[in-house]
Amino acid sequence: MDLQEKIDRLESLCYLLDFYPKLRFNRETEMYQPELPMRIQALAKVVRTEVSKPRQEGDVPQITGFGFKFYYDPIEYSRDSYSYDKWELIRQFKESKHFREIHKALNGLIGYLESQNR
Repeated sequence: MDLQEKIDRLESLCYLLDFYPKLRFNRETEMYQPELPMRIQALAKVVRTEVSKPRQEGDVPQITGFGFKFYYDPIEYSRDSYSYDKWELIRQFKESKHFREIHKALNGLIGYLESQNR
């Protein structure tokens, strides 16, 4: 495949992403710890790609990175298949409920740590 075909193929698929958060909080900061599941899942699509510049004449540019946009959050878990079988569309300018929880907790923790430095 040429480079544009590779990019088109990447952007045409939806990817299942699994995040396994590791949280380490001490007693002073544990009140800022978000309540999260052991695994966070999201369906995402590639929305941008980064391509390397050819080093020498005749070299083929390579895909060096890409950016995802989250599209769906899981909402219903199936005990029969041990996986999520219903997904909810993430509205524009909103994010996953787990990522919102993380963002809220981190804002509180940053405020706490900044007040300790003063």
